Amino acid sequence: MSTRPVTSPALVTISRRDADGATRKGPASPRSRRADAGSPLLEQLTSNGMRAFGVLAVLGLIAAAWSTQRGSDFIPDVVTLASVVRTSNPSGYGTGALSSTPYLVSERIPQKLKNGTTNLQNGWGGVTTMTGNGTTLFIDTAGVPKSDCIGELPKVPSDVQSVRVAATAAGLASATPLTMNPGITPDVAATACATAVNAIRFEFR
Repeated sequence: MSTRPVTSPALVTISRRDADGATRKGPASPRSRRADAGSPLLEQLTSNGMRAFGVLAVLGLIAAAWSTQRGSDFIPDVVTLASVVRTSNPSGYGTGALSSTPYLVSERIPQKLKNGTTNLQNGWGGVTTMTGNGTTLFIDTAGVPKSDCIGELPKVPSDVQSVRVAATAAGLASATPLTMNPGITPDVAATACATAVNAIRFEFR
């Protein structure tokens, strides 16, 4: 009784061509088997990398949109605040800091400015304070991101007496007022909003 040779399932044959052009068959080399096994892994890593890049891109867009949304009413809110303070102080603002307490509970103040518990805040969480100097009202607001600072300053209306920008609220008093005639241009805003986070002073009379 004849027996057939048992072929091992692990034995893989490949075709290869010798120097004389003849085709030979033999077991696949270890290098070939490793290359075949590595291809799916490489494809998976590439696919995962592309997915991660896509997620990061989406998160970046969401963050940008959220920042824009928080500052969408920034200038109108400041102008509204100035109007309410002016109405509440018809004979002048005195000299020194004005209390935020009555405005934190006022329904006339935009909700975004009432995010704080002891201080008014802008949409980015920066503290907003008010200082009087006779008939002049200063509204200082901090924590404004650079891109929003550049985008919002050209929206300042002409009834604002002056605008100053500094890296922090402490530097606003010595900052140079921006050119306001006929308004703040994008170029002027880009130069003024020089730091990653900025403080802005609005002067009303």
